[in-house]
Amino acid sequence: MMKRRLLDLMLLGAFTFGCTPDQSSLPEPDKIFIKYYGGAKSDEAADFLVDEEGDLRYIIFAASNSEEIVGERGASNTDFVLIFADKAGNQINSIRSYFPDTGGESVVCKPKRIIKANAGGFVMAGTIEYGGQSDMFVAKVDADGNLIGTPWFNNSAQVEVANDIVEISDGFLVVGSIGTGNSKDALMVKLGLSVEEVIWTKEDGYANVSDEGISLVPTQNGNRALMIVNTNQAIDSEGGVPNGNLAVYDFETNTAQAPNPGLLGLLGLEELNEVAVRVRKISDREFYIVGNSVGVNSTVTKPFFLRFINSSSSANIVTNSIFDELAGVTVEDVSRTAKGDFLIVGSGVVNLSNGLQMLLCKLDPFGVLDKGFGSGGSGFPAYQFGSLGDESGAAVSELPDGGIGLLGTIALDNNANTLIGLIKTNRNGVLRK
Repeated sequence: MMKRRLLDLMLLGAFTFGCTPDQSSLPEPDKIFIKYYGGAKSDEAADFLVDEEGDLRYIIFAASNSEEIVGERGASNTDFVLIFADKAGNQINSIRSYFPDTGGESVVCKPKRIIKANAGGFVMAGTIEYGGQSDMFVAKVDADGNLIGTPWFNNSAQVEVANDIVEISDGFLVVGSIGTGNSKDALMVKLGLSVEEVIWTKEDGYANVSDEGISLVPTQNGNRALMIVNTNQAIDSEGGVPNGNLAVYDFETNTAQAPNPGLLGLLGLEELNEVAVRVRKISDREFYIVGNSVGVNSTVTKPFFLRFINSSSSANIVTNSIFDELAGVTVEDVSRTAKGDFLIVGSGVVNLSNGLQMLLCKLDPFGVLDKGFGSGGSGFPAYQFGSLGDESGAAVSELPDGGIGLLGTIALDNNANTLIGLIKTNRNGVLRK
């Protein structure tokens, strides 16, 4: 308890150093918080959502190998877990644990995404590693976290990774990759509404390069989808050294057979290696991507923001920003506010003595970095959350009351043991009671 109280004070101190926010906009004390969940070993945050049906709840998707949560499975095993918390961040009931049955193999669970199903309950997707292979994993649960049917995984004896899942008009669509190295293709799997039935699978990519489906969004009421693939296919079709680029695909989803995704184009700059982490939509025609870029002759990561319009045959860039002010920051997630601003969460080294910090930044509706948003005394355009260990941001979302929710993995006392951290700030990113 003393360690966690000390961590609270460190987080608050790191966050508010040199900052004099407008007190009139601060919420009541019970509307901001830092909460921790997990056990005595390693707990890793992945994604969260807010359920507004009935009393507001947070649903957190994570992984754990803490014995208090998953039992005695051995150090090499981890479980997928769901954590339910009330509007004040207090855990509701026990943490729900899900362990894939792979026939006795040791399993490492890597959670990625949780979404709310239109018919109720939640669907979670991630990757399981066991027996020298890895598989996509998808499970459906009811509103209380009870499994509905049997979780699905492919058991294909190949290396598969799940990166995103969305609900479409007649089921769910998972995207990720299959293969390794430069023999990697984007992998799409369409599942029925029960997530137990595979409708079709599709592998797609350039020859002899690495292609990985990263993120997708449904369009036209779930009858189509737009997908972003990280590829090292060179933009210059004449040749040249392949670098990290973003391939944009559009395809129909409500089909009984696997579609042939239409390539709308390659987005990126020749002098950069660009890796997307998330695509989201403003409308069925307008989308935005965040990710991380590294110069071809550099090792310094800089986040990027790219906004584009989808025509019937091409993706036309509206905004393409690289944030030099955030050099060394790795972005993990983005969400759009009701006012049209963009919130991004990531990780970076701001204070060399404290290791990695969880960072919250804001962009205006045109994708311009808000340089006044952050811990003013440090001159760094981000709010930072951290202590003596390494903290990593995983997900961000504007909350129903206008506040900001942040999810991340928190290290205690700079050791290998980690907790899941849920932070709520006010609408200005300020955490102070």
